[in-house]
Amino acid sequence: MDTDEGQGGGRRWVAPVIDTAVPVLGFLAGYSWAGLGAGGAAAMGAAAVLVGVRLLRGDGVRVVLTATGMVGLAVAVALLTGEARNFFVLKLVRVGATAAVLGGSVLLGRPVTRFVDRARLSFLPSSWRRAVGRVTGAPHRAHVVVTAAAALVCCARLTVMVPLYLADEVWLLGLADFALGAPVSLAWGWWSIRTLARAKARHGQTHSEAAA
Repeated sequence: MDTDEGQGGGRRWVAPVIDTAVPVLGFLAGYSWAGLGAGGAAAMGAAAVLVGVRLLRGDGVRVVLTATGMVGLAVAVALLTGEARNFFVLKLVRVGATAAVLGGSVLLGRPVTRFVDRARLSFLPSSWRRAVGRVTGAPHRAHVVVTAAAALVCCARLTVMVPLYLADEVWLLGLADFALGAPVSLAWGWWSIRTLARAKARHGQTHSEAAA
């Protein structure tokens, strides 16, 4: 096990979960305590604390500020509309668009995972990032399966969250956002990277045997 996996790997897995959960929990706590304004302030306060912690740890400024900007947009939409549930509306739109892109790429025969950028997988151990990258040599079928699974994950998330949004169940919506967000995405990432790595290994073995 290299240094990246042994010392930093665990933190890289935990960071996306924390970054997703803390602002949402802050929003829910503030909203329950003193209404929408307090919820927005708590979410931004939580995001600011995360920015400080991540910068002190040496994480990239762009990644940190992007995550904070998304929280700020969510708070702005909720405050401008006067509805707490709209704290989650941009995320629902983003998940819906992602599902459409993933599903469309499968239907067009160009699964998105064939063109994934390793920089977007920076929270993974280095050996797994090397196994993916632009894995153009892996069998096409494995990429179709992995991309289709990602589309199904997005659809499942929408199936749960959209009815909660329409019913204005803010607390349940927030809990569903966390439970079906980063933890599920990380589980999919772990499974998909192992699937693609195995497919790549089998593909290489087949070529070696053919050459022999």
